[in-house]
Amino acid sequence: MPEPTSLVPAGVSQGILYVVGGMVTRSLLAYDPKSNTWTKKELLRARHDLEASAAVDSILYFFGGRAGYSAGEDYPGAFPKVEAYYPAANRWTTKAAMPTPRFGAAAGVVNGIVYVVGGYGAGGTMLSTLEAYDPSANSWTTKRAMPTARAYTAAAVVNGILYVVGGEVAHSSIMVGILEAYDPASDTWTTRAPMPTPRSNAVAGVVKGVLYVAGGTGNREPSFLATLESYDPANNTWTQKTAMPTARTFARGGVVNGRLYVVGGSGYHFGLATVEAYDPALDTVNRSRASGDNR
Repeated sequence: MPEPTSLVPAGVSQGILYVVGGMVTRSLLAYDPKSNTWTKKELLRARHDLEASAAVDSILYFFGGRAGYSAGEDYPGAFPKVEAYYPAANRWTTKAAMPTPRFGAAAGVVNGIVYVVGGYGAGGTMLSTLEAYDPSANSWTTKRAMPTARAYTAAAVVNGILYVVGGEVAHSSIMVGILEAYDPASDTWTTRAPMPTPRSNAVAGVVKGVLYVAGGTGNREPSFLATLESYDPANNTWTQKTAMPTARTFARGGVVNGRLYVVGGSGYHFGLATVEAYDPALDTVNRSRASGDNR
C-alpha cells in the first residue's frame, strides 16, 4: 500500500478494493487487483477508525466508528454517523445516522439491506444490537438482537444468511470462536459450529459459498494470528487452510474475482502496508478441525 494502515474499514465495489483512512491520515486508497496498483481518491471528511462497512449497488457505506481518547476518559466515544462513498463520482455523502452509536461492529448485506451488528457503544458498553439500514429509503429498523453480545467480530453473507463469527466478549480479555447466523426472512438467530481458533479483529470473505476467516487477535502470545480457516454452511464444519504469510490483526480486506485480499493491519509493527491474496482454488491444505472452542 502507499501508506501503512490499521483499524480502518475497507470495501469492494466493481472489482476495486477501497481502504478508508490511514494511520494518521484521511486518505482513501483504491486497489485494482488486475493492474496490482493503488490510487488515492477523495479525502475523508474526518479521520475516525473501527467503522463497519458494506457495499450496495456499487456504493460503499461506512457505519459508526470512534473518536480518540481524551484526558479523563475510560473509553473513547462512539459515533452513530453513516457516510457513503460513490466511486463513479469520487464523492462522499452523509446518510441517516444509526439509532445506536457504536464502533467495532460488523456488517453484511442481504437483498440490498445492510445489517449492522454488535460492537462497543457509548462508554464501552458491549452490544448485541442488530439494526438494518435500507439505502433506498435512507432509514433504519431495529431487528432481533444477536444472542451473544460481542465486538470486533467478522461477518459475511452466504445464501441470504448473515454469519457473525469470533470477536471479544470481555473488553479484550477473552476472544471467542462463536458463530451465530441471522436469517432476515424470519428475523431469527441460530448458533452454529464455533470457529476452531478463537479470535477477534479478523478478515472474512466468501468464495463460492464458503466463508474464510483470516488473521486477527488470539488468546495466546503473540496475540496476532496468521491462521486461516474456512466454514462450509452446508455441512456446518470448519477446515484449516494455508496460513497467511504475515501474521496480523486489525487488518481489512475483501473478495475480488474469487480471491480474498488482506491489507494492512498490525503485527510485530503497529501499522503494515502489506497486501496478500488467498486463492482457494490453489490451496492444497485441507485439514478438518474439531468444532469445539479451543480457547
